[in-house]
Amino acid sequence: MNGDEELAVKASGAERADGDEVVEGVARAVSSAVDSVRRQLARVHAGLPPVDDEQGLHADTDLTAAGHSGDPLGDDTGNNTLGFVTKTSPGGTTTMIFLREVRDEDLPAFWRHVSDPAARHVAAVTRQYHYDRGHFDAHWARIRSNPEVLMRTVVADDEVVGHAAVYGPPDEREVTYWIDRAHWGRGIATAALVALIDLDGTRPLHAHVVADNVGSIRVLEKCGFVITEHGRGFAQERGGEIDEVLLTLK
Repeated sequence: MNGDEELAVKASGAERADGDEVVEGVARAVSSAVDSVRRQLARVHAGLPPVDDEQGLHADTDLTAAGHSGDPLGDDTGNNTLGFVTKTSPGGTTTMIFLREVRDEDLPAFWRHVSDPAARHVAAVTRQYHYDRGHFDAHWARIRSNPEVLMRTVVADDEVVGHAAVYGPPDEREVTYWIDRAHWGRGIATAALVALIDLDGTRPLHAHVVADNVGSIRVLEKCGFVITEHGRGFAQERGGEIDEVLLTLK
């Protein structure tokens, strides 16, 4: 092989390498675009304005990484938590919703929320910590120290109205949330869940819901979850077995 031929072969190999990089780059761009569309559709279903993915911020401070009233929302790992979420009702009333890390002073409100008998009946699947304050405090101490749990307080108009979390091993991550019954029907659960799943970024995500909890199923579907399984489970609050559905966000 003469020098010119050797250079031609090397050039051909370089072109193929460049071509592979281009293909990989296009694949990454397409995947990123699909994820962006899914996020935007979930936000539209939640009644939230679109986010500028290039900036990571919205002009109306929606889903920003900035803090509320100067209170920084970054966690100890350097990951951003969520700032403001604006939710405007059909009547024109605007609710300022944001997620932040759980504080000790949030726990009495959480206890009031989960000890509401009517809310427990709707949730159906309960544990001992829903009924006993000692078990409740021990449960929260345990999950707050677990690095696999992404737990956030849901605040609406400066009032603690619930909590939302993602937990479990990487291939079995689940979402859970509990909103004060006094604030049901305001779109808070949907807005908070949209923010939470965007913050976590894990896929797939799963959720178990009692089959007759139509409101919670609707919240999850608005956020992109789809029903993938049906089953049966024991519900302490109902005193027997109930129908359950498994929803998945891919």
